[in-house]
Amino acid sequence: MSILSTVLRTINRDLEPAFCGMFPSDGAPDAGACDGIDDPDAPLPFADAKQAQSPVFALGTRIADTAQRFFYSDELKDSLAHGSRYHSVNPEITGDYKDHPKCNLFAGDVLHAAGFQVPTYDMKGGGKHYKQAEQWPKETAFFDKVTSLDDVRPGDILIIDYRNLPGSGGGAHVEVITGKEGEGDDMHVTTAGARHDGLVEDEKKGNFLVNARREGDHFFIDGKGRLGPKDIYVLRPKRQEG
Repeated sequence: MSILSTVLRTINRDLEPAFCGMFPSDGAPDAGACDGIDDPDAPLPFADAKQAQSPVFALGTRIADTAQRFFYSDELKDSLAHGSRYHSVNPEITGDYKDHPKCNLFAGDVLHAAGFQVPTYDMKGGGKHYKQAEQWPKETAFFDKVTSLDDVRPGDILIIDYRNLPGSGGGAHVEVITGKEGEGDDMHVTTAGARHDGLVEDEKKGNFLVNARREGDHFFIDGKGRLGPKDIYVLRPKRQEG
């Protein structure tokens, strides 16, 4: 057993996933996630906020690994589609959001499961929901803005704000950056996010960022058609004290 595996087994034995019950008990990589025994060779388990303040790996790695764990279950991936019902892993978030976009639900749940706080609001009918994606860049208590492509890293949050699409139905889209390779014209940024047909991980949204130009505290890329010009923000989640 490697030194890293020994360290992981020692410090992670109390770190159980935040939503182990959402995975089937037969054959899924997290089938034993609720048994109190962590596999040191598996991706990082989910952590609560206290544990996330002193992780073994960089916080960005923890967030990116958490995002990728959602891909373990086809049922879970499909439940993040626009027309499906999805129940948040965060007990404070209520509702099933059938026939609604779920990009902020996915990104919010990734951050929650990785041990970070996410901005929420109280709904008129009771309960809470994560704030709309276009509001996240304003939440300076929760996020720092990354303004250089060289500084972008896995675990950062990508916000694509469509200037021609205001409102809760599509004003902005949010995904989690899970990979970055190369630099300059050879840079590739991979993101994971809840899109119309479910959870997807590819370079499609990352290409917007790579091809954008810096404009103040964010990036901008022009475009024609319905989607038109886009303001693009890269946010780095902050650790919350207490």
